[in-house]
Parts: sequence; structure tokens; C-alpha cells
Amino acid sequence: MQEQATRPFFSRDAVKLIAVFFMLLDHIAWYFLPFGTPLAQIFHTLGRATAPVMCYFLAQGAKHTSNMSRYLLRLFLFAVVSQLPWWYLHRNSEFSLNMLFTLFLCLLMLSIDKSVHSPVLRWLGIVLCAAATHFCDWGIYAPLWCLIFYHGENRRRIEALLFSFVGLAYYMETLISYDTIGYPPRIAMKMSLIAFGVFLALPLIYLSAQGKRRSKFLKWFFYAFYPLHLGVIALIRIFMYR
Repeated sequence: MQEQATRPFFSRDAVKLIAVFFMLLDHIAWYFLPFGTPLAQIFHTLGRATAPVMCYFLAQGAKHTSNMSRYLLRLFLFAVVSQLPWWYLHRNSEFSLNMLFTLFLCLLMLSIDKSVHSPVLRWLGIVLCAAATHFCDWGIYAPLWCLIFYHGENRRRIEALLFSFVGLAYYMETLISYDTIGYPPRIAMKMSLIAFGVFLALPLIYLSAQGKRRSKFLKWFFYAFYPLHLGVIALIRIFMYR
């Protein structure tokens, strides 16, 4: 039996704007603030909410889109445009693809889930798409959240429980990674608390209106903001360190 819907407090676009703002704060902290400082930790914590919010809206988009091919192409093109500033900003790190590639692979996974009738081929496609996100930002966690939201069918308690299991796994990986790179256990535990910011996504998602039509301007704004803000950050860093 479906649970009674929560009265909307935010519009869908308002939630997306909040998530975009949190992402911007997170990136400002990564590229301009000393890691571990109180302000940086606050920004990082808020920024953890952005990925699951975008996974939720991607899952909703996959359910209701009238043209899956166009949706996929749009995400892929903006992902390609975003990759150049992403490469510059992460040139000293291991190879990775930006978040729009993650969302592209997640949408491809949901498209396979939606359209492929053979259980074997469907699960093979799902697993391959999810595994491919290992090379992307928010890899593995994003496809799991997308699947949870896609199959949630308004069963909010089960959806939130499964979301929380993935969120706790993300926290454990964050804790282990900080411990592995040499932080003392006490400091690693303190810094890894930012991972609990993913749980901020749930109230934003569940207090948002469902199925409300958005403006065409905001539709394109959400796509364009990602490469634009990465490009601006990259240019600032080029002029700062030239």
C-alpha cells in the first residue's frame, strides 16, 4: 500500500537550486579553503546532499521523460563540455570523469531497466553501467541511489532505509580513506563526519512538490551551471597560480 504523500514545502526547482548552491559551496571549499577548517567542513557537509538530490530527480526524469534518447544525449554533451575544466582541476589526482558522466551512466542504466525485457540482459546492463561509474565522481553510490529512487514507488520508509544503508557505506569508505592517507584515527573520524551530509538530501526530497512543471530557463540553467562554474573556478585558479 502506498504511503500518504507529504504536503510539498518546496517546489522541485527550489530544491534543485538549493542543491546547486550546496554544490557550489562544496567546490569553493575544495579549491579555495584549507581542508579541515570549520568553514570548509560545513561547506563539504552541505555539498554531500547534492549528489543524492540529483539522483532522485534523474530517477523521476527517467520515469516520466517522453524522449529518453534526447535526455541521454543532452546529459552526454554537457558531460563532455564539463570534462575539460574537470581535468584541469583534478590533474594531480587519479583519472576520473565528472558527475554528469555519472548521471549519464545512471540514466542509461535506468533506460535499460525500463526497456529491456530479458532479465539476464537487463541485469547485465544494469551491473555494467553501475560498474562503469567507478571511474566517475560519486561512482557506485549514485547508481544505487538512482535504483532505490526509481523503484521506490512512494514507499518512503523502505526507500529511506535503503538510502541510509548506502549512505552509511559512503561514510565508512570516507572514514577508511582518510585513515588510509595518514590521518590519525581521531582526526580521520572527525573529518569523515562530512559524509553524513548525504542525509540532508532526504528532507529536501520528501518536502518537494512532485511532478510540477519547471520553466524552460531553469531547465537549461541546471545543465549549464555545472560546466560554467567549473570553468570559472578553473580560470580563477589559473590566474591565482600563474
